[in-house]
Amino acid sequence: SIILFSKEMAYAQTEFRKGYLVTNQNDTIHGLVGFKNIFNSSKICEFRKDSTAEVQNYLPGEIKAYRFIDGKYYVSKQLDSSISKTPIFLEYVVDGVVDIYQYFDYDNGHFFIDQGDGKLLPLKNERKLVNINNTTYQKESKAYIGVLKYVFQNSPSVSKKAEKTTLNTKSLINITKEYHNYLCKDDECIVFEKKPSTLKHILSYVKPSIEIGPIIGLNTYIKINLNTIFFEFTNGELESKYNSSFGLVLKLGFPRLTKNFFLEYSCSYNKIESNIATSY
Repeated sequence: SIILFSKEMAYAQTEFRKGYLVTNQNDTIHGLVGFKNIFNSSKICEFRKDSTAEVQNYLPGEIKAYRFIDGKYYVSKQLDSSISKTPIFLEYVVDGVVDIYQYFDYDNGHFFIDQGDGKLLPLKNERKLVNINNTTYQKESKAYIGVLKYVFQNSPSVSKKAEKTTLNTKSLINITKEYHNYLCKDDECIVFEKKPSTLKHILSYVKPSIEIGPIIGLNTYIKINLNTIFFEFTNGELESKYNSSFGLVLKLGFPRLTKNFFLEYSCSYNKIESNIATSY
């Protein structure tokens, strides 16, 4: 069968939101920025000056940063070669006495902390299998705890709290803000994240894409002419037959979250001829 997807897809195109980019010459250009899922935001920036302008694509390194108004902020950074050989757009999560960055791939989230010297320290929690008394366990390294305790050493209470901090965005924001407020009473710690305050905002993030297309097929089947005696087949004759089929296919996905998972439903109609002759 042949499946043809329609080019008219509800919500399938990139959604553009108000924002800006910063060039490598530190010029700020306002316009519309393509809103992507958390996995692709670190790979490319889609930008247009207005709704009628042509879309321009920028890779990490080609611009310094891009940001959504009152929302997420991405900066181009070159990580250690063991992590990535090319620059990447890191999400700038917290700007304070120390800074927090992150990016996500399809395997995990990756977090980094900058204590003010421009060096990105990775926060790692690698998992490995260990065998104890012939039983296999998964053990977490929790190496990030040692890094946090070192970075937050000027506040004994915050450094102690690092021992119970889990490695996720919310926990890192909370402990970094607490450390900033301990050391700096005058300047506010900036979190580059617009909080989803309404159900409508949350639902807009998981807005599905819907694709509908026709199914057109040419089917081959074998027609069997049979004489039956007490349900035992004898003198069977095979004959090749052809017929056409048609129908619809519906594909439902969530491209902002992942491109690897979708639901597909199809239905088609075709006519098959059959003849059965019986004798007793």
